Amino acid sequence: MKKLCGWLLVLMLLFSVCTAEEPEKRFDLISAGGLHTAGVLEDGTVALAGNARAGAADIAAWTEIVSVAAGDEHTVGLKADGTVVAAGSKLDGACEVADWTEIAAVAAGSWHTVGLKQDGTVVAVGLNDKGQCGVSDWTEIVAVMAGAGHTLGLKADGTVVAAGDNAAGQCEVADWKDVQAIDACGNQSAALLADGTVLVIGANAGRMKDAEQWQEIVAVTMCEANIFGLKADGTVLTCGRDTDSLRGVTSWREIVAVSGGNRHIVGLKKNGMMIAIGLNSHGQCDVSGWKVAVVQTPSGEGSAVAPQVTPAPSADVEAEPTVTPDPAAPTAEPTAPATPKPYVTPEPLPIWERVPGYEMPVEDAEVAKNVSLKFVGILNIPAISVKLPVQSTWSYEQLAYTPCRYSGSVYNDGFVIIAHRFDTHFAGIGNLPVGSTITFTDMNGNVFRYSVVAVEMLNADQNDELLSKEYAMSLMTCTLSSAQRIVVRCERK
Repeated sequence: MKKLCGWLLVLMLLFSVCTAEEPEKRFDLISAGGLHTAGVLEDGTVALAGNARAGAADIAAWTEIVSVAAGDEHTVGLKADGTVVAAGSKLDGACEVADWTEIAAVAAGSWHTVGLKQDGTVVAVGLNDKGQCGVSDWTEIVAVMAGAGHTLGLKADGTVVAAGDNAAGQCEVADWKDVQAIDACGNQSAALLADGTVLVIGANAGRMKDAEQWQEIVAVTMCEANIFGLKADGTVLTCGRDTDSLRGVTSWREIVAVSGGNRHIVGLKKNGMMIAIGLNSHGQCDVSGWKVAVVQTPSGEGSAVAPQVTPAPSADVEAEPTVTPDPAAPTAEPTAPATPKPYVTPEPLPIWERVPGYEMPVEDAEVAKNVSLKFVGILNIPAISVKLPVQSTWSYEQLAYTPCRYSGSVYNDGFVIIAHRFDTHFAGIGNLPVGSTITFTDMNGNVFRYSVVAVEMLNADQNDELLSKEYAMSLMTCTLSSAQRIVVRCERK
């Protein structure tokens, strides 16, 4: 027993490090441009590496930035109040954003800038030689992206619209459906679908078609020659033409956001630090030491933010009659205009709500010499002083170490955890009062809270009842005789 308790202590220390709660992650805080990289730092200022013509001198004075986008030779920043600033090359008017207000997201093409307004409409300035700024009639848009000479808009219904250069077929998006996120770079376009797969079209699509075989992708980005897919486990996949200088991205770990430039890619790690790989001719990969504020689980939404879309009134709705005011009626005193509220960036849906069947992340841990087990999180039952890691699968041998997942997932109802009746395991669960709080923390640090609603006794053959999805989570152990099971039923708080 002393040896077992020693292993448990090691496990608890290990997992307290692995699953410490993280601050909320943001995915519009980094952007790779043509020959530069921009990142929003923790204090709301912006750091820039690479091509100084992208506006380094002006950017140094920016404050209260919540989002950044990098073009070829200009950089765009979205402020907390919904206004926009831009710096860099002013030759084609891409920086003429001073009068923009109520903006929810920004995107920078090679020589044009796109703004998504909070009402779901879109504005654009800059070079318009291919019609890339022809977006004034778009409505119900929730994300925008810009390439060399084209612009993409993701609509609230999961379809995509495009404007601008279509010489390489980069705007042929009319049949895309169930799209969750978009990206554009150079003369190509990509989409992340609701099922975690990817579509890619345009100039280098033939070399990127392997990306359409990827699964469980939560974010997608491109550079001129390659496409990159961020997986839920924090790793990155790539395929395309420029494999020699960019394939090192597959060794990255703990990544929560990615952004592709011309021939380089930057990644944001879950600890807020940045990493970069690829062409570094202007120092565009020199991002070491940058500290970006990050939050919880990767959303895969790219740099676009979903605004609150106000639907247009139906054409067949009868108009309100015009009322002529009575000249004899007293005139109401004018009221002061309401102070506009600053735009608050909406939080993205968690990944398990966006990707059907999303699997619980798993971490390995050595619990004894030559004994390594896989774990899915930490179970904490304060009322009986139990805090233990939970294994991803179960067997009678594994139960000797820690509780095990018997079935289901923390992301859905019907999650069942079983353990032996050890004093340090589930011996006390039968005495848990209704209303007791229980938490489960997954391996990405997401905390799920439950409340005890019932304690049941089931016979050993009542497996269907044990696996009932009527309850969000169930904890089970056997009685001393093993003839019955003690089952604690929990609902989400």
